[in-house]
Amino acid sequence: MATKGTSFKKVTFIIPKFDNDGRDLSAERVELESDLTRQLNGWTRSEVAGEWRDEVWTTYRDQSWAYFVLIEDNEQGDHFLTILKRCLSDFKRKTRQETIYLDVATGVKVDFV
Repeated sequence: MATKGTSFKKVTFIIPKFDNDGRDLSAERVELESDLTRQLNGWTRSEVAGEWRDEVWTTYRDQSWAYFVLIEDNEQGDHFLTILKRCLSDFKRKTRQETIYLDVATGVKVDFV
């Protein structure tokens, strides 16, 4: 557990529930979650939805999972971020995704109440 005053990186990433052909990605998601728990010690997940358009303005609706991971903002946290990116790259390759949204906010202050 982090000590009081520890600065964190808050990492958010989004993965789809289904691929572009409608194939359920639950098995790949469970594998990703197991890897994250084993290598990063934990995560939080929330269901999200969104829309996007391609280059010819076709609108797509996605059902996805958003994940939140808190890592210390230090050298060990940088190592954990590298591990996370590798896990996401593996998921991306296995599911034939073009991209995965990843957001890293540094210097985040968190209180555990």
